[in-house]
Amino acid sequence: EIGTKGQWFERRLNLSAAVYYSDYKDFQAGVFVPALVTTTIINAGKAHMTGFELEGVARPVDNMRINFGYGYTDAKYDSFILPSGQDVTKTYVFPLIPKQNYTLGVEYRWVGLSVGNVIGSLNYSWRGEQQSSINNDPLTFRKAYGLLDGRLSLADINIGDGRTAELSLWGKNLTDEEYWVSGINLSLLTVRQWGD
Repeated sequence: EIGTKGQWFERRLNLSAAVYYSDYKDFQAGVFVPALVTTTIINAGKAHMTGFELEGVARPVDNMRINFGYGYTDAKYDSFILPSGQDVTKTYVFPLIPKQNYTLGVEYRWVGLSVGNVIGSLNYSWRGEQQSSINNDPLTFRKAYGLLDGRLSLADINIGDGRTAELSLWGKNLTDEEYWVSGINLSLLTVRQWGD
């Protein structure tokens, strides 16, 4: 892994970036067995991952903070032979690893108010399409989705004796995005678990 960090414009912009390569030998993988409704751990042979990550924080004006991040991952098997002798090197995939994901958030502070400081923030996170199962089953394929969360706080409320309090109102998935976080193909039916 190789990375770098930097600050610019009187520390109003902070960036960090990294590229990485991981090589695995005797890699172990979990393969779901529908007949037994369980996962069996087998030796998947060889695999590798390459990727890139970027993170940053910008402060374009006083009291405002913008954070962002981006990630890219390419995960592949180099050798994967099932106990039956079947070569699945080209057909099996790494589950729950999207190729791309990113986050974007903004926070603003209204300070110096008589009742305290008001802090408002919005955060958006997006994950690319991914598989829930190692065997690349189309019934357990998860589409890309993005979630928007928000928070509004009244902070630094003076409650006497040098003590302060904070009141917050927050919400998750404000756009009511429908997505599911897991899927299992049981042959006769597919079981899926939906997110918040």
